[in-house]
Amino acid sequence: MEKEKQELEQRLQENIAFAVWLQVIGQLLEAVNLTKLYNITDGQSDVEKGILTGVWVQAIGDIVGAIGTTAEVLSDDPQTELRAQVVATQGLWIQTFGSGIEATSATEAIKRELQTTPPLPTIFIPGS
Repeated sequence: MEKEKQELEQRLQENIAFAVWLQVIGQLLEAVNLTKLYNITDGQSDVEKGILTGVWVQAIGDIVGAIGTTAEVLSDDPQTELRAQVVATQGLWIQTFGSGIEATSATEAIKRELQTTPPLPTIFIPGS
């Protein structure tokens, strides 16, 4: 029974590592296509550059995290597993930093858009 539990745990960890790499692929696709999109527009604003920077930093963080997660899953040595956990956590911090850059730039884009568009009409909603 214990051996079956360990085998199941190993399979689940491998599935998690696979899912993390799928996330990396998705993040890279987003970064590449966003770069292409911004390159076909008439010059990049500082806001677009900020969004793009944030997306690429997230991609780097995802890659670092995936490397750490994979190393942790493939290791049988507790010391190596711990080092791999540190790498995976560093990837999370990098990814989080990139999210902050993107969110800050996207917020600025919304503020600018609100300054150049007429205000939305007030809609009466009964009971509000």
